[in-house]
Amino acid sequence: MSSNCSPRGTFIQILQADRGVVYRLLVEATESSFDITKCAAYAGKTNLEAAFCMPEGDATSPLHNAHSVVISVTLPDEEPRLRICYEGACVARMTPRRHALLRNRQNLLMVNPAIDGAFHTYLSVHNAMLQSAADQMPPFSLHPLISIVVPLFHTPPHYARAMLDSVMAQRYVNWELVLVNASPEDEALSDVLAEYSDRRINIVPMNENLGIARNTNAGIHACTGDYIAFLDHDDVLDPLALHMYVGALNEDPATDLFYCDEDNFHETLSDRYSPIFKPDFNIDLLYSHNYVEHFLMVSKWALDQVDLSPNDVRGAQDYDLTLKVAEIARGIYHAPYLLYHWRAHPGSTNGGNMDNKPYAIQASIHALDRHFERIGVDARARETDIPCVFSIAYQPLKEPIHVALRYRSIEGLHASLASLAAQTHRGWLRIHPIGPAAGEALPIIEEYGLSASAAPAVKGETYAQALAPLFDIAEQEGTPLLLCSDAVHFDEIHCIERLSGCLRRSDIAIAAPKLFSPDGLVQHAGCHLGIEGDMRATLINQGFGAHMGGGYLGVAECCCDFGSISSDCLLIAPTRVSGAHRDFESWTSADALVHHLACTARSEKLNIVVLPEATATVNAPIIWDWHNERAQTIPKGDRERLEQLWPECLRHDPLDNPHVYFRNGYANLAVDRDIEKEARRIYWHDQLLGKR
Repeated sequence: MSSNCSPRGTFIQILQADRGVVYRLLVEATESSFDITKCAAYAGKTNLEAAFCMPEGDATSPLHNAHSVVISVTLPDEEPRLRICYEGACVARMTPRRHALLRNRQNLLMVNPAIDGAFHTYLSVHNAMLQSAADQMPPFSLHPLISIVVPLFHTPPHYARAMLDSVMAQRYVNWELVLVNASPEDEALSDVLAEYSDRRINIVPMNENLGIARNTNAGIHACTGDYIAFLDHDDVLDPLALHMYVGALNEDPATDLFYCDEDNFHETLSDRYSPIFKPDFNIDLLYSHNYVEHFLMVSKWALDQVDLSPNDVRGAQDYDLTLKVAEIARGIYHAPYLLYHWRAHPGSTNGGNMDNKPYAIQASIHALDRHFERIGVDARARETDIPCVFSIAYQPLKEPIHVALRYRSIEGLHASLASLAAQTHRGWLRIHPIGPAAGEALPIIEEYGLSASAAPAVKGETYAQALAPLFDIAEQEGTPLLLCSDAVHFDEIHCIERLSGCLRRSDIAIAAPKLFSPDGLVQHAGCHLGIEGDMRATLINQGFGAHMGGGYLGVAECCCDFGSISSDCLLIAPTRVSGAHRDFESWTSADALVHHLACTARSEKLNIVVLPEATATVNAPIIWDWHNERAQTIPKGDRERLEQLWPECLRHDPLDNPHVYFRNGYANLAVDRDIEKEARRIYWHDQLLGKR
């Protein structure tokens, strides 16, 4: 390609990666081929050390046919005057203004509710929603006694007073407060307790400090309530906390476990910050970290059926109890409101004291390992690089795995088979190729030492039609089925093994790896299903580096239950979605087909997980990711059919919270925000302040 017909490009993203800064530009090529080795990056006349990559994409996509490609350039540092050249001619030029606008835009897209500056403004909306929800509750027919257990140990007087005042201010009045005082010699604390003469307050003096777990157990033994709630000595409750819980159990008296959203504060509630808007009960997110945390309440019925926490889980006794009660709970309720306020101070875990409490991490691992022993799953919890976040290692399945390998060309087939052949125990992979050149596929499979189990799809069949008989085979044999495209290349040899281990749990129907684009940024770490006008399937957490802390609630680096996943790679247990493939021929899109399978599983109370330790690279068109319009690749007929078949699944995604939306591909505070306008406003504000 000569310089007089050079392609033209537009910078579309600036992203922070583990190894530097990634610039992505959309290029309109003038020929069908684009030799990326002829690209160079410059700042002025200086040739920059840059790593270029370009995903292969889907050869059948309109973007590819129009010769639109995305080039990804990685630099060690940010460069506001970046210039990309092709054969010496300028393809795209970055200006400081363009750089600032793109950076502002990306920051606004990726800002999560915990760090969103709009939170204080949004609080008035939240509080109005909370008050309205409380006022609209019908009169209670059940008025259970709620016992609130608070272990005390040298609690600073003003902390104790704030905690006590918050309990006294509860709208719901049928409660008892059980204060376990493990420091009765603390005169200042005793003086504070003496200020409160309410008969509902029961002080349990301890002869010695037995540790937080055993002190809590002493409080439980002293309770007389129908429900037992747990409050830390330095935190405070919203006045409507108990009211919202009792309203929920009036709707469903069989509810045994309650929790709510929470936020943080320092000295007074006027400086509330870092809200945690939680999803409804998400078991795999709970296995990753104790997102339930506060304000935990359990029924006496459930508590009588479990063992109280031993002292070796001190620091994680609430985690241990949550896992135990979740095993037998008849119902679990999440109040989607900020009913608990967690005080941050030098002695608290949210005040930076985690380094002084390594026992809490080991205690959490004990709690998780014992949980898996109780439910009969061969799994072990492991510490990760993120404090108090855990990965679960399941023993891989021994059954053979059928692989429905969708390929577009013989070259793509070769690359995919090489990746599959590198997996350990490759003898248990039985390859079913689906694609062109049927006669050539089988001997190629054998070249790689893999087992070819069926003839390729005949010409003219859709992917869905070709997949249906493979589901029959796997269902009859009771074996897993790996759906994979030749765009996926596994990054490590244990990927499929790890996915298979997830299926040891009877509550998981589908497990998928975490997928990265060729430039090392996340391409897929879960899919959110919802309806905004029409059906949307949004790939979330895109553009994160491999180790950026996981994003909101850690879901970009934690195992989690999702509404659906990408069709690029997934392992499914066909016996758990039995019958879902009977009408496969009616689906024209692979993505829609997978969403149908995911909704089928969810309707059976089964989970769809993404396992972050199992990673692969996918050569998918980044342009889809940039606009996050993966949903728009689903034909209209498929979208309408999903809406008709699965209205409840589309209305209730496993990550949903009324104060958070995912329409941009990230967890954002549910405020109206014009991203482009706000990015420009920030730019001009910085200019006026003289920032560059």
